[in-house]
Amino acid sequence: MFAKEEFDAGCPSTTCYGCGKLILDRYLLAVLDKNWHVSCVRCHHCRETLDTKCFFRDGNIYCREDFYRLYGPRCAGCLEGISPTDLVRRARDKTFHLACFTCAICRKQLSTGEELFVLDRDRFICKDDFHNLRSQDFGFSDEEEEMDEKACSPSLTPSCVTP
Repeated sequence: MFAKEEFDAGCPSTTCYGCGKLILDRYLLAVLDKNWHVSCVRCHHCRETLDTKCFFRDGNIYCREDFYRLYGPRCAGCLEGISPTDLVRRARDKTFHLACFTCAICRKQLSTGEELFVLDRDRFICKDDFHNLRSQDFGFSDEEEEMDEKACSPSLTPSCVTP
């Protein structure tokens, strides 16, 4: 992505894509077929100098962290960006930061393989809270196991967490 070229005084002058000024330095960087001063290759968001890898969108360059935070996948819990280095949990078609994948009632962090129940498409509840809700809503206790799970509210459906 980066090509460092030595400036030759005999070459026609070139302008920096980043600042628009003439490049008179000994070296210039060619990033995505555009010429830059070495010092102008900076993340558009955090302004850190980029010297090995960058990401390009809408005419701007970004460091990896900012690019994924701004344009990458989003956590279904907090709606913040998910970085490639973040650990995540997946449930159904949603992706969550580990800390955001919690029971909607007690806020306990849900674990891989743990049985959980879906509440309102994007929210989940743990098995204990599901059973507590079920006994409150239908007036029976956990000891009455003859009750078919299908009698539960249609919005509460069992699911499993996958890593």
